[in-house]
Amino acid sequence: MENDDVALGPYLKMISPSRTGMILRERLISSQIALNGEAEKEFCCKANLNESIQYLDKECQVLGLSGLYNSSGSFDVTKLVNVAHNLLRKCQQSSRYREELESRVHQSSTELEHNQNSQKRLRQSINSLQNTVAKLEEQERQLRIENSNVHLKFKAQLNETKKLKSLMQSTENQYKHEVKKLERQMTTIKERAQLLLTDKAKASHVPNMEITACLNRTDTRRSKWRNDTSNMR
Repeated sequence: MENDDVALGPYLKMISPSRTGMILRERLISSQIALNGEAEKEFCCKANLNESIQYLDKECQVLGLSGLYNSSGSFDVTKLVNVAHNLLRKCQQSSRYREELESRVHQSSTELEHNQNSQKRLRQSINSLQNTVAKLEEQERQLRIENSNVHLKFKAQLNETKKLKSLMQSTENQYKHEVKKLERQMTTIKERAQLLLTDKAKASHVPNMEITACLNRTDTRRSKWRNDTSNMR
């Protein structure tokens, strides 16, 4: 069993946890079936005791254990006990190794389930992100269309503004021309009016009158007009 563990070690590291669990589970099942089959069949009886001991001796030597016969070629019970003890220790090690394998299988199954759940959540997240990206792309497309329409409207408004500026400039130039024309007309009218006033003043000129022989009153009273009432007095 230890040789199988050493041989499987590098191979188990190269494969996925789920595949590792399946391989270990299959080996455990096959080992249990083999052990159960061997336990059901009786190996030794009184009739074949010597042959069984010789067979065990050969198998122990093949497995690298000490033989069951001493140097004189006779069967040694002490060696059998030592071999049985070594086999029991190896069986215990195999049992512990089997428990470790079962723990690994359980851990691998748990990790596999966790990975499957994580994969499911990631797929849901990917689908949600894809939907979000599709919505954003649609919004971007609509914004591009709206931006294009706004650009066209702005261009049309800019052309209209240029036309209005040109019209205002033309109107302003025309207004200035009309103002200058009116100013010239007003200047001409003023000159004509001034000329007419000058001619009229010359035509209606009256010589100045002077008062001579002024009579002064001694009573410092103002003189009055003579009328019928004053005559009656």
